[in-house]
Amino acid sequence: MEIVEAAHENPDVSIIMPLRDFEKMMAGRLSATAAFIAGKLKIRGDMALALKLQSLIKSSPR
Repeated sequence: MEIVEAAHENPDVSIIMPLRDFEKMMAGRLSATAAFIAGKLKIRGDMALALKLQSLIKSSPR
């Protein structure tokens, strides 16, 4: 899996959210599920691939 912040001609998945909310999510103060339900996290493309975000967040150093 490759994470890139840039325009791509044909991305498999795009995850869109405000930086402040992303920082909270990475710090463990906001779950991806809660952000999605609240409309703070938008997903375009392969939802299954986007769900892998949870495991990346859990394994990232805080």
